[in-house]
Amino acid sequence: MSDQPAVIGDHLVYCDMCNTKRLRSQCKKTWQGFIVCFPECFEVRHPQSYMVHPKGDKMGVPDARPGGPDIFVDSSQPPNWTNPEQGTPNNSIQPREVDQ
Repeated sequence: MSDQPAVIGDHLVYCDMCNTKRLRSQCKKTWQGFIVCFPECFEVRHPQSYMVHPKGDKMGVPDARPGGPDIFVDSSQPPNWTNPEQGTPNNSIQPREVDQ
């Protein structure tokens, strides 16, 4: 016979965690849908499961401007430092004499 007492309106179930036979009134349903004995096998849902995920950051530049024209440099020829027409690589550095 059954080792559990008969209760009107209650039925026997097996715990999904430990596989013991219990009355349904002694069990509880978990957030995952398992029917487990309470309080032995029941685990509450972790609070971090309810965290709201942050929205993405706005990565756009607020005052964007179009890029300038592409400048191609002939790398096969070294720059002529003595020719003022050709200039220096950034045209802002000029050679000067060093005082002694």
